[in-house]
Amino acid sequence: MSLKNTVIFYNKNRQGNEKKGSIQKRVIASILLVGTIPGIIVVALACLTSISTLKQSIGMNFQEMAKEAANKINLLLDREIQEAKSLALSSDVRVAVLKANQLYEGKGEGEIQLQNLSHQINSSLSNYLEEYQNSKPDEYNSIFVTDRTGIIIAGTERAEASYQGKENWWNKALNNGSGKILISGIEYDDRTQSNFISIAVPVMNGGRVAGILKMIYKADELFSEITGIRIGETGHANLVTSDGTLIVCPIFPPKSHTINEHLMRQIGSDKPGWGIADDDAHGGKNSIIGFAPVDLTITMGQDNFEGKRWHIFIRQLPYETYAPIYTLLWEILFLEIAFIVLLFILGYYTARRIIKPIGILTEGAELIGSGNLNHRIIVKTNDEIERLAETFNRMAENLEKGIREREGFLHQIKELGLYNTLFNSAEDSLLMVNQEREIGAVNKREEKVIGYPRDLLIGQDFSAILQEGDRGLFSCLLNETLEGEKPPTVEIRVVSRDGRPIPMEMDMTAVKKDDGIAFVLIHLRDISRRKELEQQLLKSERLSTLSLFSSALAHDLRNPIIGIKKRLESIQNAVGVSNTEEIKGVLTDIISGIEFLLVMVNDVLDVYRDSYEDLPLIISTFPFVEAVEDAIKLLHIEAEERRIQVCLTDNRSITIQGDKMRLQRVFINLLHNALKYSPHDSKVDITFNPVSADNTDYILFKIEDEGTGIPPSEFSRIFEPFHQKEKKKEGIGGIGLGLYFCKVVVEAHGGAIWAENGKKNGAAFYIKFPLGEKK
Repeated sequence: MSLKNTVIFYNKNRQGNEKKGSIQKRVIASILLVGTIPGIIVVALACLTSISTLKQSIGMNFQEMAKEAANKINLLLDREIQEAKSLALSSDVRVAVLKANQLYEGKGEGEIQLQNLSHQINSSLSNYLEEYQNSKPDEYNSIFVTDRTGIIIAGTERAEASYQGKENWWNKALNNGSGKILISGIEYDDRTQSNFISIAVPVMNGGRVAGILKMIYKADELFSEITGIRIGETGHANLVTSDGTLIVCPIFPPKSHTINEHLMRQIGSDKPGWGIADDDAHGGKNSIIGFAPVDLTITMGQDNFEGKRWHIFIRQLPYETYAPIYTLLWEILFLEIAFIVLLFILGYYTARRIIKPIGILTEGAELIGSGNLNHRIIVKTNDEIERLAETFNRMAENLEKGIREREGFLHQIKELGLYNTLFNSAEDSLLMVNQEREIGAVNKREEKVIGYPRDLLIGQDFSAILQEGDRGLFSCLLNETLEGEKPPTVEIRVVSRDGRPIPMEMDMTAVKKDDGIAFVLIHLRDISRRKELEQQLLKSERLSTLSLFSSALAHDLRNPIIGIKKRLESIQNAVGVSNTEEIKGVLTDIISGIEFLLVMVNDVLDVYRDSYEDLPLIISTFPFVEAVEDAIKLLHIEAEERRIQVCLTDNRSITIQGDKMRLQRVFINLLHNALKYSPHDSKVDITFNPVSADNTDYILFKIEDEGTGIPPSEFSRIFEPFHQKEKKKEGIGGIGLGLYFCKVVVEAHGGAIWAENGKKNGAAFYIKFPLGEKK
């Protein structure tokens, strides 16, 4: 077939214009998408970042304003307390109080009739107090002083009641004679129509209260400190008590409004902070607020400020708070629109630049796709489009070459007369590959076995359907075949279309033509069923051998053990009362050990029953620790000889239902293994504790030694019958039935057993034993 280079020029006909318009629209749309999507993301990120930054900045600013206002309130209150203390320490006040108290000297408490006592108002002290009040007319409503019984002895104005001894504030300030400062909450005076705070200070003499000075402080300055804080048009400060009452607010009258519990929990912290309020108690939703406690209301205790704490919180309506970010968003939006318009202009220009070569490329690809493989596309743009045109040209050449090779390959097969005979009637899988390992033909059986359709396999590398580990073997055998040798039959794994490896036997035969090799015939035989039967046969033979061995062993051991037991029982019965209890104990231990040995022999027979359900269990209820202690008692001589300490965590409150003798045997096997693989002067730890999982109660038993541990490669095999460690210590024997027996008994009880390497480099065996009732 001759090849002819054909130059395809772009036709500006109606059809071409329609294609150009479609491509041009897509290019413009793509450029707009590529440009606008990042822009939208940037705008979104800018919005989120700006809002977050603005919230952080405003919140911290509100927090500092609240903290500063709280500090000013602290300073105002502390200043008034110090002035009251200074006035109470003045000589005029102390002398007048002591003089008034002289009336009570020599009288018992029972003789003092307070309701009948009356002091002449100390005019000198009253004048002194009036002068002090007049020096600060804007700070105090009134000042008065009582003696130690509560009778007012001087004041700036006449009190409604001259006796204050029964008033709650007076008794708190008296404090059982030791005295303390008392501050009231903000109160309202109907007479003067003003808010005030009362400060009571004890007048001390010799460490005891001689009288009490009370100052009524005007709260105007405190109110002005808070109401003077303004932020824009809607932002202001508030003073709120710990019960949610607003006592100072530029909008609401004092104590006429309360805030909700959720907001109170936010601002009721002992430290300054800021946050977002769902409802700021002034109609604002999701408002930024700052808050700070008035520390003096916390440090002075529960008796002051009516038992409430004061908090400052700052708020502002959200629309005013977020006004700057809205302006920023509009500016970004206008810039984004301008950017999109610019992108559209650039996209239109770029699309016009690339339409012409794309049109040439499209028409050439359609001609090649329609079967005109001799056509070639020529585009001179010196970019990716030109390289794409070259790629189409190479693809056309390869397709043409492949078709010629395939036609020649099929022609050779037909000439040999093997196609119908071998590929349509063979029971096994047959494939034909060339010297480049490409598949040229596949029979129907192959399609059925591995699931690949014939058209999908032809032309592919045969090694692609093999498991990776078998590809090297295939390459070696193919080379031998091509060199004229007959390779042996080998087992390989073919990967089916669903990813399942299929074991197969493979034969390779070279088919010659003239003096060369035309192709290689690969014969695949599915051996999956045979492999399964081999495994079952191997398992059956192994179990049969194990059964015969264990049955013979058990049968040979039963009679001598029974005889020894009878003899020792006779010796025990013959021992008189004159023999020591120690001798009896030794004989008892020997008999107990032989009983366990006899149980072990019976258990060897039980291991090889048809199923675990046939294992006979004698169920009884007993303390779990007894079975463990019996195992330790039986092996204590071995442990003492090797100086191995066996540590048991005793928990006698746990009882179980199970076959005690067989569970004792499990613990004996595990302890024997632990002692066997432990070094001298080491320790074996035994613990068991109740646990719960999946609404089921269990006992978790653990025995851990300080030996060499278990190699990771043996974890999955240690519970198999007759399995032993590959590298045994010198002198350590055994036939490998102990752990297998443990597994049989534990699973017969509905439990589970497994092994791990412990923290001390030794082995740790675990048993999870259910505590439910056994049948």
